[in-house]
Amino acid sequence: MTNKYQVYDYDVWGNEKDGFDVNNVFKTPYVVEISEKDFDKEVIGRLKDAGFLKKTCKNSKFQIGGEPDYTLYVMYSPTWYPVCELRRFEE
Repeated sequence: MTNKYQVYDYDVWGNEKDGFDVNNVFKTPYVVEISEKDFDKEVIGRLKDAGFLKKTCKNSKFQIGGEPDYTLYVMYSPTWYPVCELRRFEE
């Protein structure tokens, strides 16, 4: 089974020392389909395929959190920088 997600980009304030805060959230034109198997790896792969992330980014540098039935949050784990969120939708 696959789910469709709309990608939302962040306006992020802050730095590594003091931490990061999401100042604003923006809907992008990117929509990704993700199956339930190999979930974290597939999320990053789909974001790369859509052109939202650089192809050279290592999958292991990202962490996915949230609830797959609603919203997923993507973080760059070395610095805990909030990258984006994916909101599930039904057509």
